[in-house]
Amino acid sequence: TADGGQTWTSRSQPSLGDVRKLRLSSGPTVWAATSVGLFKTVNGGQNWQRAQIINSSGTVGPAFDVQFATAQVGYAAGENGNIWKTTNGGQIWTDLLTVAQTRFSLRAVSFTSPDSGQVVGAENARYLTTDGGRNWNVMSGGSGLYRDVLRYGQGHYLLVSDKEGFSDNPASGISTRTVDDDLHWPIYALASFAGADGRMVAVGEK
Repeated sequence: TADGGQTWTSRSQPSLGDVRKLRLSSGPTVWAATSVGLFKTVNGGQNWQRAQIINSSGTVGPAFDVQFATAQVGYAAGENGNIWKTTNGGQIWTDLLTVAQTRFSLRAVSFTSPDSGQVVGAENARYLTTDGGRNWNVMSGGSGLYRDVLRYGQGHYLLVSDKEGFSDNPASGISTRTVDDDLHWPIYALASFAGADGRMVAVGEK
């Protein structure tokens, strides 16, 4: 859409696979995390270019989420425990698969600075880093699936899952607390409003 959502034009292409997340990085550049990898467009989706990824397996895996902390530094995550990073605006992505376990399907990333952020996914997996992905504090356990995460305030993350609803997760510890009056409805996605007042919106079942 170019008119605030009044009209929409299809920009889908078979080569993209299933599009799971769209993110604006800088200027006209938009990134798509899809079932067949990472793609970018600089002309409103008329043309898409596959990202170049350097990884240990030599293959580009399915991606679930991508986010840029600055115009140059971005992170992406996907299936088989894959976490990728770029430091040149997405020209090249490097695999950060150092401590990740391949059984985890990683669904969401949230970074508010180039170095500090969290990646979440299956089996309640949470990967926290404060040094740009050189080291990760890995926590997991349970049968739940964290579907999205947003960092807010000083060292806190709001997580949503298919079993626990909302959880408030301090970056320094493994404990979480429910913030949805113990309803535990499945929540699928989070977004923050522009501005400094910290408002968020979440969507899910019921």
